[in-house]
Parts: sequence; C-alpha cells; structure tokens
Amino acid sequence: MNKHEIFKKIEENLKEAIALAKKAKQESQDEANRHGGKMQSRYDTFKEEAQYMVTAQEKRIAEFSMSLKIIHDFLADPRVLQTSDTIRIGSIIILKSSGSEKKKYLLAPTGGGMHITIDTEKILVITPDSPLGHSVIGRKASEEIELKTKEKMIPYKILEVA
Repeated sequence: MNKHEIFKKIEENLKEAIALAKKAKQESQDEANRHGGKMQSRYDTFKEEAQYMVTAQEKRIAEFSMSLKIIHDFLADPRVLQTSDTIRIGSIIILKSSGSEKKKYLLAPTGGGMHITIDTEKILVITPDSPLGHSVIGRKASEEIELKTKEKMIPYKILEVA
C-alpha cells in the first residue's frame, strides 16, 4: 500500500471538509442577513443563532486549514514516508485484538478518526495524541500492547508495521 496515496486521500478529505464548511458558513450568513430589522419578541433569537453558526463554521475552516498545512509540512520531508520497523508518525500498522479481526491504522500528525478507503482496504487514521496512537508509538511488530478503556484493558498484538 502506497503511503503517499493515503496521505493524498487525507488531503482530499480535508479540502472537501473546508469546502463544505465554507458553504455552510455562507448559508448561515445568508440566513442571518435575511432576518434584518428588530426582533419581533424577546424570544426571537434566530439572527443571533445564525451568526453564531457563522462563527462556528469559521472555526471549523481554520481547524481544517491548519490540519491541511500540517499534512503539507509533514509530506515536505521525503524521509517521513520511509518504512521503519519501529512505529512512528507515518507508519501503517496492522493490529489485532483478541476475538476480533485485524485492522489497519495510519499514525498521522493530524486527521485522527478519519476513515480512508484505498481500493477495498479500509484504514483508520490515528494520531499520537489518541490513546491507541500513544500506546503504539515506538513499538515494533510482534509486540503486544494493552489499551485501557473505562471498563477494561484491551490487549492488542502488533502484526505488521510498514
């Protein structure tokens, strides 16, 4: 699996999210502008609520833009996509927990929670700040880790690192 292709897919997803947030911002702004004049009652807060949505969308755009910049800066160094036997940012990891099927993850600097599908393979993006990302960073294939949840400890086996 080509890591560069996966990161390009992350970039595409972020660009799409920015475009959607910009559209939502404009729709909220248009909605706020349609309600000109004074409030009809003290309970008429529609214009203010629409303006809050504009601000929220601006924050989303800024966050997605920052994530896109982080990915661009990360990919500027060709060494980051080189394969290593130790898990680091940029590694593709295949994990298996007891009683479940194996799952593929990409440890990325940003974009945690994003699902990427290349051909028919599904990959979940995790970051070093996530509990799973924090547990695997610096580990190697065939090592076992435990992920603590509220209810229990979940053992994982690292099957492959690419």
